[in-house]
Amino acid sequence: MARRNKKNKKEKNPMQLAATQVRICAIIAFFSAAFQLAQAYLAHLDGNEELITAYLIVAAVMLVLAIGLLFKSRVCAVLLFAIWLADRVYYIMMGGNIIAIAFMSILWLFIYLTGITAAFKYHRLKAAGDPYAEDSQLAEQNLE
Repeated sequence: MARRNKKNKKEKNPMQLAATQVRICAIIAFFSAAFQLAQAYLAHLDGNEELITAYLIVAAVMLVLAIGLLFKSRVCAVLLFAIWLADRVYYIMMGGNIIAIAFMSILWLFIYLTGITAAFKYHRLKAAGDPYAEDSQLAEQNLE
């Protein structure tokens, strides 16, 4: 019986859930940055120097923001979403196929918005103290 309660306690810990959601968003951000690097390589094969520079800058910014998101930064979560959204809008404005990116864009949209809300929720719970642990610092150590 005690074992079951311990398992349920871990599942119900909102601070740990929020931290996990932020980590998932950060991992997706690393994949997005890798995708930007792949696009830069393809632009290099085409000989388009302007696109190479743009993709490399976006990839670098996304990498920095993803690292900041690993530290559960709310600013990085919002800026990462804004950079991703601007990239999608730019792609569509340049004549990209909307249907080709629709599914992945909806998935990424959901993950980035979840990451933003989780980062804010994490900091709200951290400021209030984790009700599932005796000490909020102990809860932070358990998350890492």
